Amino acid sequence: MTAYKDIKGTQVPVVSSNPDNPVKGQVWYNTTDQVLRGALFTAAWATGGNMSLGRRELGAANQAPGHSAGLVFGGYKTPPTGPTNATEEYDGSSWTNGGSLTTSRQRLAGAGTQTAGLAFGGGYPPTAHSETEEYDGSSWTNGGNLGTARGRLGGSGIQTAGLAFGGSTVAEPPSKTNATEEYDGSSWTAGGNLATPRFMLGGGGTQTAGIAFGGNTNPPPGGTNATEEYGGTSWTTGGTLGTARYLLSGSGAQDAALAAGGNDGSESSACELYDGSSWTATTSMNATASYAAGSGTNNSLNLNMGGNAYKTATEEFTRGVSVKTITGT
Repeated sequence: MTAYKDIKGTQVPVVSSNPDNPVKGQVWYNTTDQVLRGALFTAAWATGGNMSLGRRELGAANQAPGHSAGLVFGGYKTPPTGPTNATEEYDGSSWTNGGSLTTSRQRLAGAGTQTAGLAFGGGYPPTAHSETEEYDGSSWTNGGNLGTARGRLGGSGIQTAGLAFGGSTVAEPPSKTNATEEYDGSSWTAGGNLATPRFMLGGGGTQTAGIAFGGNTNPPPGGTNATEEYGGTSWTTGGTLGTARYLLSGSGAQDAALAAGGNDGSESSACELYDGSSWTATTSMNATASYAAGSGTNNSLNLNMGGNAYKTATEEFTRGVSVKTITGT
């Protein structure tokens, strides 16, 4: 914590009790306790309940709010290996089975919530998928197909306003694309192209305020730190990730995103937070993870699920403000 001598001469509010909702960087003098206090961000990952099916390259409803309403679907499952159609729902402590996807697949993207989910794209050699499915909390129904079949793509938005971007149009060997498409609840239409074609990327946000970051820009593997922000018609350049990586999970909003894990030469547990202009490092996950899926509407309450080696693990990210006493020297 900052020493008192470092802020000597700075005027701070004098109060008899701590503020009800302090914000990061706020400093005050508490006359009751006769101490100087300040508010700092705290960030931590905690272990959540395990999925019943171990899987990698799965999809998730990335607008699931907080820790208590997660939704995962598809992926490449534990032996006997192969693409799966399994769906699971999270209640904050445990996972239960939901209705199965119509089409088994891995490397797909997702959007929406636990009761209004959206699954699209995917790929398993030698096929890339264009199928879209909509979840109502109990079962999946077919929606309109993507214009460009692809896997390892990014996704964001809600069931009636989805956003698909980047990906690989050929399952093996991968062929990167910069194509963006927008979903209106029944069909996909072309949007503005990414400036950097890529696959194995992270993303979040909404159809009119999307974000794409990281990814693989060329075969053989080559991670990028590029971030782009979507305004509803076109992408613009954002702040670069501190560490270039691919196979990462992404979640959150355009101005409050979380990048978790991935591969930066080896599998990583490193995480970064985005504030709309720049990325900063935050607390790492408890375990390394790549090929995983993330969800959360901002970068304060997020989930990270599954991953390489057919993981069943769930990790819960929580960020908040903690009041600390500022000591003098």
